[in-house]
Amino acid sequence: MTDSDVLWLRRSAVLFGLFLQLGICFGQHQPLEFGNVPLEDLKSNKCEIDSGATAVILFDVIQVDLTNHKDRYVRHARIKFFKPDAINSWSKVNFLYDKNHRKISGIQAATYNLVDGQMVVTNLNPKNIFETKVSRRISKLSFAMPQVSSGSIIEFSYTISANYSSGGLLINGLAPIYSSNLLDFSWQYQHDIPTYWSEYTFQGGFRASFMQGEFSIENKQETKNGIETNRWTIKNVPAFHEESNSLPKSDLIGKMYIDFSERTWGQIGTPFMRLANYGMNPKDSSLLRQLADKFETISSTKVKLDSIVRYVKRKLKWNRLVDQYPDREFGEVFISGNGSSCEINLVMMALLKKAGLSGYPVVLSTRNHGTVRPNRPRATQFNDLIIAVAIPQTPDKKEEIILLDGTDRNLSNEYIPMRCLNGYGLMIDGIESKLIPLNEPRSKTVLSASLRLDESKKEAEGALEMSFSGLHASNERSSFDSLGQDRYEERLSVMYPSKTDRLSVLNLSNSNLPLKMSFKLRDGELSKFSEDHIYLDPFVIKPDENRFKSASRIYPVDLNPPQDLTYMAKIELPEKYLVEELPKSAAYSLPNNSAKFSYNIVQHDTILYLTSQLMFNRVVFQPEEYASLKEFYSLILSKQSEPIVLKRKTGN
Repeated sequence: MTDSDVLWLRRSAVLFGLFLQLGICFGQHQPLEFGNVPLEDLKSNKCEIDSGATAVILFDVIQVDLTNHKDRYVRHARIKFFKPDAINSWSKVNFLYDKNHRKISGIQAATYNLVDGQMVVTNLNPKNIFETKVSRRISKLSFAMPQVSSGSIIEFSYTISANYSSGGLLINGLAPIYSSNLLDFSWQYQHDIPTYWSEYTFQGGFRASFMQGEFSIENKQETKNGIETNRWTIKNVPAFHEESNSLPKSDLIGKMYIDFSERTWGQIGTPFMRLANYGMNPKDSSLLRQLADKFETISSTKVKLDSIVRYVKRKLKWNRLVDQYPDREFGEVFISGNGSSCEINLVMMALLKKAGLSGYPVVLSTRNHGTVRPNRPRATQFNDLIIAVAIPQTPDKKEEIILLDGTDRNLSNEYIPMRCLNGYGLMIDGIESKLIPLNEPRSKTVLSASLRLDESKKEAEGALEMSFSGLHASNERSSFDSLGQDRYEERLSVMYPSKTDRLSVLNLSNSNLPLKMSFKLRDGELSKFSEDHIYLDPFVIKPDENRFKSASRIYPVDLNPPQDLTYMAKIELPEKYLVEELPKSAAYSLPNNSAKFSYNIVQHDTILYLTSQLMFNRVVFQPEEYASLKEFYSLILSKQSEPIVLKRKTGN
C-alpha cells in the first residue's frame, strides 16, 4: 500500500466499529417510492444514532446504469430535520455538471410537514429551479426546498445522463480522455449529518472499486442477460466531524470510487496532447512570436524563465476560476487580460516554449477536490493545471523540474499556490506522461527582535524586524492588499501588543524578494522589575497554548505548507545587573527528524543572543503519531515560557 493510500484509508476502527456494532439495533429505514412518507418519520423528534444531530438522512439512493451506452445517474434522497441549525445547509440542493456533455431530467422535490396530526405536502415550483453559469463549460443547478422548518422532511430526485446529441464531446477532443466515463461515479455515503440508509447500485462491468474509510459495507452481485449489477448498502453511518489541522474533508469522508477501464498514466496523458487549444501550438503565432521576442536576448535560462513568469503575472489577472481545460485561444486570453488558472498557465507555457524552454502542462487535483491516488489512472481525478519546465542536465547537475503557476501575483516564482500542494500531478508528455510529486521549498518566517531594558521606565524597548518568504509572504501581501495599511496595522497590533509606531514595509510589490516589515517596541508586559531583580520574557510573540488540545486523533494532521519558523533576539543588559538565571539550550525532534526544534541562548559581555527555530521536514502526521506531536509542541511552549532572570549587582 502506498503512502497516498494510507492517507486516504487510515481511520479509527475503534470509533467506527462502535457505531457499527450499535447499528444492528436501530430501525431499518429502507428506501420507499417517492411520496410514500411514513407518519412515524414525521413524528420523530430525534435521531436514533445521534441524539444531538440537527438532521438525519433517512435514505440516499443512487443508481448508475452504463448498459447500452446510457451513462445515466439517478439519485433519490430523503432528509429529516430536528433543529433549525441544519435547515440553511441541508434544505438547498445544488450540483455542478458539464452542460455540454450532460443533461438533467426528472427533477422531483417536495417538503412534508405535520399539521394537526395530518401530513401536508408542498411541492417544489419548477420556476424555483435555477441554473447558474460557473464557467463556459460548467453549470450549477440549484433549488431551495419550500416550507422547511424543524420537524420537516424533504425529498428530492433527479437524473443526470450523458448528452451525446450535443456532439460537443467529440468536437472539443475530450472523448479520448474520458472514453465512456462521462459521469463521476463516486458514492459518498457519509456526510456532516448521520445517515440511516445509503445505497449505490451500479449496472455494467467495472474493473475495481476503491473504498475511502473503514466502514463495513454490504455488497450484493448478480448477472442477468449478460448485465452485471452490484448493489452496495450501508446503514446507520455516523456524521463526519472535522478536526483542526486536518487533511481536506474530501480525502477523509466515507466514499467509494468505481473504475471500469484498464489504463496507464501514459494512456491518460496522450489525448491531452491533441486538444486543439491546449496551448501546444497556438494559432496566434504572430502575437506569440512578438511577445517571445521580448525575451530573446536573455542568455541565462533561469533569468529568462523568471522574466516570462513575472511578465505573465503582470499582464494577466486570475479570474478565480480553477479549470484544467481552456475555453479560449491564446490571443483571446492575452488580449482580454484575464483568464482561468488553466488559461493563464497555458499562455505562460506557450511563451516559454517559443522562447526555447521545455514546458509541459501538469494537471492536478486541488486540495478541496481530493488527493490524486497513484494507483487509479483516471482523468476525472484532476481539476486544475500548472506548468513544469525542465532545466537541461549539466555535467555536474541532473535535469531539474521546476513547477510554475501564474495565478498568484503575490507569490514568488519558485512556489506554487497552497491549493496545488496536494500530492501528485500528471506531467503531460504523450505516452511518457507521468506522475510527479508536487513539492516546493519551505515557506519561511524570521522574526528578529532587538531589546534593551530601561530601568528608569521599568520596561523593555527596542524593535522587531519580520521577514516572510514563500506562501507566508503571499499570505501577508494578500492581507495587506485586501485590508489596506491602516487595518493591517490594527490586526498587527493585536498580535504584537508592544508595537508602538507605524509599520515600515519593504518589497511589498516584488514577490520574488522576501517581504520585510519592521516597527518599534515598548512594553512593560515583556519585563517585570522588582527591587533587585528583573524578569524578562524574551519572546515578543509566541503561541500561548498548545494548538493540539484533544486527547486523541481520528484523522491525520496536516501542517501544510512546509515551513521554517525562526525567532532571534538580541538583548542588551542593564549595566547594573548580572544574569542570575538563563534558560538552558535545548533541542527536540520527532522520530526520523520529521520535525525539529532548537533553542540556543548565549551571553557575550553585556549582550544575550537567543535563537529559536521550528522546522518541519514532513507535513502529514498519522493519528498514531498525534501523541508525540502534541508532546513536542508542549515541550516547545514550556521552553519558550522560561524567563531570563537578572539580579542587581551588589553595591548598586
